[in-house]
Amino acid sequence: MFMRKIIIILLVLWFMGACNSSEPQADAYGNFESTSLYITPEIAGKILELTVDEGDKVNTGQVIALLDSTEVLIKLEQIHHQIQAVEAGLIANEAQAAVYDQQIANLETDQHRLANLLMDGSATQKQYDDVTAAIALAQKQKSAVLKHNIRIGAELKGLKSQADLLRLSLARCQVKSQSQGQVLNIYQRCGEIATPGKPILRMAYTDTLYLRAFASGDQLPRLQIGKKVMVQIDDGLGNLKSYDGMITWIAEEAEFTPKTIQTRHERVNLVYAFKVKVANDGSLKMGMPGEVLFTQAQ
Repeated sequence: MFMRKIIIILLVLWFMGACNSSEPQADAYGNFESTSLYITPEIAGKILELTVDEGDKVNTGQVIALLDSTEVLIKLEQIHHQIQAVEAGLIANEAQAAVYDQQIANLETDQHRLANLLMDGSATQKQYDDVTAAIALAQKQKSAVLKHNIRIGAELKGLKSQADLLRLSLARCQVKSQSQGQVLNIYQRCGEIATPGKPILRMAYTDTLYLRAFASGDQLPRLQIGKKVMVQIDDGLGNLKSYDGMITWIAEEAEFTPKTIQTRHERVNLVYAFKVKVANDGSLKMGMPGEVLFTQAQ
C-alpha cells in the first residue's frame, strides 16, 4: 500500500512536470506602461474644489478642478462699467453730430435765401458772408466730434478685448481634462494655490497599455513594427492570461539589460527595447510584469 502511494505521487509529479514543460517559454519580458498626461492650470488661483480623486476615470472636457474666480469677476464687472461709460459718450457725440447736421441744414437754407436777396439788393454781402462762415464753423465742429468718436471707438474696442481676455480667464478657472484616462496621482488639494506650470494631477490613458519589453540581439530579426504577438500575464491563480498585442516601437540603439528583466536565456549585456500595444480589459495595470511570445499570435 505504501509503495502504491509512492508510485501515485511520482506519477502525479511527472504528469505536472510534463504539463509545465509543454507551456511555451516567453521570448521577452517587461512591464506595462502608459503615456502620462499632467493637468496644469493656465492661470493662477486658489483651488476651491477637486471633482476627481486618484483612481477615477475622466472624460475629455470634464471639469476636474475649480479655481477661485472672484478677482476675475470683479475686473470683468469693472470693465463692463467702463464699456457702458464709453458707449454713452459715443452716443452723446453722435447726437451732437446730428445737432450740427441740423444746424448746417438751417444755415444752408438761410444762405440760399440771402443769395437771392443779395441779387435783389435786399441783403448785404456781410450778411451772406456771416452765414457762410457759420456753416464752415458748424462743419468743423461736426468733423471734430466725428474724429473724437474714432478715438472713442478705438478705446471701446480695447475695452471689449480686455473683457474677452477676462472671460477667457474666467473659463480657465475651470480646469478641464484634455483627454480621457484615469487619475494616477493628485499633487495639489483644495485650498492650495495653483499656478501655471505646476501640475494639479497626473493621469494616463489606461484603456490601452504598452508592454515595454527587451529582446536580445539574436532576437532582433524577429521584431517588426506592426507584427502581432501574444502577451501573457499571471492571473493570480497560477495560470497565464493571454492578450493579443502588436509591436509599435523598436529602439534604434541597444542598451544594457535592466536588472529587473529576466529572460529564458542567460542574461546578455546588451538588449533592444520594444513596445507592444495591448487593449486593456481592466486586468492590466501600469508597472505590472508581462511576457511576450513572438510566434504564438494568430
